[in-house]
Amino acid sequence: MIFGHIAQPNPCRLPAAIEKALDFLRATDFNALEPGVVEIDGKNIYAQIIDLTTREAVEKPSGSASSVYRYSVSGVG
Repeated sequence: MIFGHIAQPNPCRLPAAIEKALDFLRATDFNALEPGVVEIDGKNIYAQIIDLTTREAVEKPSGSASSVYRYSVSGVG
């Protein structure tokens, strides 16, 4: 796990794909995007823009082996 703030420099060297995704997060105005998929590096790296209303946290079992990275534009992440 890497802990930090998106506006601060990366605390360590990261894989190129992660650096590219972080650059996208830093440079993108998500409030101007419609929900859907935005390709960052073709099908290799992409962002899913999701507009949803939050509710009370509920414990859910994890069933996926792939990596998922979440970035909250506003509110509590």
